[in-house]
Amino acid sequence: MSGLLDDWDLARCAEIGARRAGRLPELVREVCAHVGLAPAQIYAPGPGLRVVSEARQLVMYLAARRLGWSSARSGRALGREHTTVLHGSAAEARLRGEDVTGGEDGQ
Repeated sequence: MSGLLDDWDLARCAEIGARRAGRLPELVREVCAHVGLAPAQIYAPGPGLRVVSEARQLVMYLAARRLGWSSARSGRALGREHTTVLHGSAAEARLRGEDVTGGEDGQ
């Protein structure tokens, strides 16, 4: 136990902290490393090459699923409209065979 927080509280704090803004650049770097792109390409304005668009859509999808980010938050971080994030996340979900008829971000 640390002060007023017990182990569960500390674990929950770590979980909440993991969803903070610092995680998106890490996610972008990891996707880019596997795809062979520079992170700046993900943040660049305009659609870019197809491989860039697809990698960006993967980042949008993972930001929603792994980081719990809303489309608005991801849009702000990536310099895109939230509707673009909804579309990108849904496109990736369809590639994975997921149902995209649900609520925000296709969940």
